[in-house]
Amino acid sequence: MADQETNLVEIDRANGPKVESSYLVGLKDDVDMSAFMRRFGEACPPGPGTEVTNNWLYIKGFCGTFGDETLHFLQSCPEVDTISENVIGSVGSF
Repeated sequence: MADQETNLVEIDRANGPKVESSYLVGLKDDVDMSAFMRRFGEACPPGPGTEVTNNWLYIKGFCGTFGDETLHFLQSCPEVDTISENVIGSVGSF
């Protein structure tokens, strides 16, 4: 959900241990994920501060480690619906 003053997607903060600089990103339902990932790759090429580690076409989401600049880019994208910190968990914790 976007912050009303800045139009940036708010980051859902983890309650408990998290994977440092790792985020889960969900795209809006009407977004072409392949086109978005191409645009994202051009704007934020892989390297320090940007590494997509998983991507899930069926739920239109991906995760990775992102530095401040990449995170700000994602927060600013109208195609992005949610951004959450990646929580450390185990099967027994669910």
